[in-house]
Amino acid sequence: MELVASARRHEPAARAFADTIRADWHFDPVYCAVSAALDRDAINGAALALQGHLPHVLDRAALTGAAAPVRDVIAWAGGLEREQRLFVGAVDDGVALFATLWPWSESDGCTVRVGLFHDDARAADRSAFGALLTAWFGLGGSRG
Repeated sequence: MELVASARRHEPAARAFADTIRADWHFDPVYCAVSAALDRDAINGAALALQGHLPHVLDRAALTGAAAPVRDVIAWAGGLEREQRLFVGAVDDGVALFATLWPWSESDGCTVRVGLFHDDARAADRSAFGALLTAWFGLGGSRG
């Protein structure tokens, strides 16, 4: 549970996103992240909020210069396509808080995901990461 203790250090930033990016958040088990759909008008505000806490912003062109932990997050998320952005904060004991903005190809909206990542996390750690995220984003009736 050492990774969970490290993950808890990312709580203030995650809660700031939940409070700032007004959206219908839900848990996405595929990415072990919370996810929401945004319309075109909300994308720039969301990007500013994310960048305020996750200062490492990468797009597809910037991948080659990314640090190893950031490349690990990108690989785990399936890479970045044109116009997709990855935001990563400080890596605390190997645990990173990350967010993605993935524009939709067929309309003006995008999907935003906020998650916790560690390349060696076991299934139990990932489950605990999911529980933290759902609590921080007030899903399941909790903001604990």
